[in-house]
Amino acid sequence: MSIALVPVASPLHDPQILKEIMTKVVDLVSRINKDIVIYNVLTQINDVNRVSRDHSLLIVPVLTGGTEHIIYKLTTLGLPIALIAHKSSNSLAAALEVKAKLMYEGYPAELFLLGSGIKDHLEAFIKASETYKELKKLKVLLIGDPSPWLIYSSLNLRKYEEVLGIKIVKVSIDEILSTINEVDESEFQNVLESLLGVKTIEPKRNDLLNSLRLYIAIKKLALRYNSKLITIRCFDLISHGVTACLPLSLLNDEGIVAGCEGDIPAALTMYILSKLSGKPTFMGNIVWVEDKDILLAHCTVALKLVGSFIFRSHFESGIGLSIEGYPIKGLIITIARLDMNRDELRVSIGRIMNTEPLLKNRACRTQFLIRFEGNPKYVINESIGNHYVIAVGDVRKSLKYLALMLKLKYIEF
Repeated sequence: MSIALVPVASPLHDPQILKEIMTKVVDLVSRINKDIVIYNVLTQINDVNRVSRDHSLLIVPVLTGGTEHIIYKLTTLGLPIALIAHKSSNSLAAALEVKAKLMYEGYPAELFLLGSGIKDHLEAFIKASETYKELKKLKVLLIGDPSPWLIYSSLNLRKYEEVLGIKIVKVSIDEILSTINEVDESEFQNVLESLLGVKTIEPKRNDLLNSLRLYIAIKKLALRYNSKLITIRCFDLISHGVTACLPLSLLNDEGIVAGCEGDIPAALTMYILSKLSGKPTFMGNIVWVEDKDILLAHCTVALKLVGSFIFRSHFESGIGLSIEGYPIKGLIITIARLDMNRDELRVSIGRIMNTEPLLKNRACRTQFLIRFEGNPKYVINESIGNHYVIAVGDVRKSLKYLALMLKLKYIEF
């Protein structure tokens, strides 16, 4: 979705000075995102009527003072606002006054100073705004109920809909099972051929075929319900001889965010981190915390997130097919979890420290050892559940802005 560049100025202004400022702003924004709609300078409140709502955010160069009322009127569009102030023409004075008003009302807005260092912060705000906008129209496909052991993570799911603007669409396990039965092998033949050479320990060929039938079935449900985020009560499928580990892996690689166990908070965290990082994410159990390290593990991982992988059986059940992925040591990662019970977005930064499972055959197949810059014991002392999500890269700036937009506490530990 496009970005709107909406300059504001007093009717009494020097056109030449403002042209120079706008040239700098347009150059700055175009280096971040090429999809820009540039509006003529707004000098009256009624000029706001010319601005469309069909943008991800408004970037508002405050060209002169005396524009507070015009900027405030822009809030009627309901879009995040990035104010950009410069050194002359009482620009910063006006921006400070209107920012105070927007902060007081809890409106999603931030003020940036035109100069060196603005690009990274503005880019983070833009990514957060785009994610904020995507959440407002997101359908979350919940296949089955949340797993019964998610006694905290399944609380107050309606609040996620109310605060984030998402819609949770629930379908039954029976529907996915009937859809599996409709899948023909020709629908996954290309994927099958690409995976036949993967080293395999326990699974048989039929386990791979069943996994790929489930993969196609989930894709069909995603299309049927127009959903870009899926979470499935995967353990209910085990009694039917199939595991969801490979299907979720392939879906995440393709950009359809897919989480385990019907965990809505974890799946939403995956979606947010995926949007901000531009890469698939990993959802895992907290296996152990010691010193500066946290060990995360699960039986599925996006194949793009690991250096290599093999096929194993599912850890807990010993049946079906799961993925033992081998991490890429040294990568910087962001770890996070969304929790609407405490109205917080919890975030930290770390580095991957292993290349193979540390608890082989004693924990879920894919394991990430993360060394933290902060205090990993916080996840124990202030528990908000088991599953955490990691994404490659440092997206803390964007997460902080997104928390502001969603009126959540940003907790960095």
